[in-house]
Amino acid sequence: MSDSVLTGRSVHRHLIPHFDLKSKNPIAKMLMTHIEKHNFQRNPYLNKMRYAGGVVNLGYSQKILPARTNRLRIEREQTLRETMKALVYCANYKLNSESLFEIKMSVKSLAKQINQLHVSEPTKKYRHGRDNYNPVLNALKDLAAAGLVMLQQNYCVKLKRYQSMRIFITPELFSSLGVNKKTIKKLIHSQHKHDVKSGYDVNKENKAQHLRALVSASIQENDSHALKALKARIKNEFNLPGDIKDIKKKLASLIKNQKSDNAQTEAPQKPQLSAEQQFNRLVVNLNVPVFSIFEIEERVREQHPALDKGSPPYYEAMIKLVKDFHQ
Repeated sequence: MSDSVLTGRSVHRHLIPHFDLKSKNPIAKMLMTHIEKHNFQRNPYLNKMRYAGGVVNLGYSQKILPARTNRLRIEREQTLRETMKALVYCANYKLNSESLFEIKMSVKSLAKQINQLHVSEPTKKYRHGRDNYNPVLNALKDLAAAGLVMLQQNYCVKLKRYQSMRIFITPELFSSLGVNKKTIKKLIHSQHKHDVKSGYDVNKENKAQHLRALVSASIQENDSHALKALKARIKNEFNLPGDIKDIKKKLASLIKNQKSDNAQTEAPQKPQLSAEQQFNRLVVNLNVPVFSIFEIEERVREQHPALDKGSPPYYEAMIKLVKDFHQ
């Protein structure tokens, strides 16, 4: 397809979007095949976002998208399709990597890959022309508001400009294309075994990425809370092997059941009442009159002169006399 400017161009774009690169990665190849066949007019995530509007969370700022008609323009649908192809082509599928499902590419390079980078003619304000890739930015914002990707962009005080945007694929993108997450997980673990045999070291790659971020101030290093939550979710759903995950669930359920059984068997024991408390309760229950209590005290002094008044044996003797008196 030609890269030239459209003849009889639509008012919504300058160039026809197309992505012609072929991937050798089995995961990207499978996803690109599903994207090619996918009907974006019936995508539930995009339809819900367009009907009710959405919020684009950029990590430390937000952008609200208004509600629109569910009917996609052909130009927007083509841009979404080609942008999604480029995203799955450039995504990282390395197991245990800190950048799993991250697209290590700037939005400008992404737009250039799908033939959406338009350079305007030089003007007084822009001597060398202006790079325009708004269709790709709008497509990314639509995907982010629908929950299919996550964007993060910080403002650098040192450079006095925004840092490069980070883009992550979310597991909802696989569901929207009709791909089971278990299939993706199986392919990721299968590829990891091949990479380990080839001498791939994930710790070395994570260290190199961290050092690269420290050297360049334009690269974002700090993750927002939403991005940390997404990384933890991806790690839990894709990094852990299936058998280990099942064992963890079984152990958690066993511990929970054991705690509930112990709580039922070990009923809380009532504290034992003292002899004085038992006597007072017995007097109230039997409705013993006051003059009877005085008579019982006199008998206890006569029968047990050695007992100290107020001691437990003293009250035990009074309890015995009260029971005998009211039989």
